[in-house]
Amino acid sequence: MNTTIHMIEQKLSPGSKRRLVPTGLPKGPGDVDEIIYYYKVEMKKNHTLDVTLQNVRFLKDGETSEDVYGLLGYDYDIRYDDSTASVELRVRLRKPSTEEEYRLMQNAQATFNVSFQQIPLA
Repeated sequence: MNTTIHMIEQKLSPGSKRRLVPTGLPKGPGDVDEIIYYYKVEMKKNHTLDVTLQNVRFLKDGETSEDVYGLLGYDYDIRYDDSTASVELRVRLRKPSTEEEYRLMQNAQATFNVSFQQIPLA
């Protein structure tokens, strides 16, 4: 199989006055429960696109921790136009279910890689 993969490192930063809070928790002024990223990918002819998040990490107090609990979730939509794919990626935090999960995400910055994999159509 002949696939093409492009990787982008992304920091979860909605803006200086906005804060991402877990889905389902009360929001205060400036809080959001999802962040949307937009990408354009030049496509090869007769290929489709798969989008995944990889290497999700939380940075806090100079330390990096992997998201072993699956706290950062995502979904996406793709629109194909001629030789371009327009991707809308929605990223959100799930509500922590343990004290350890809460401590991992509290006041941390999330970073992740977005992988765009072009797959030939069958």
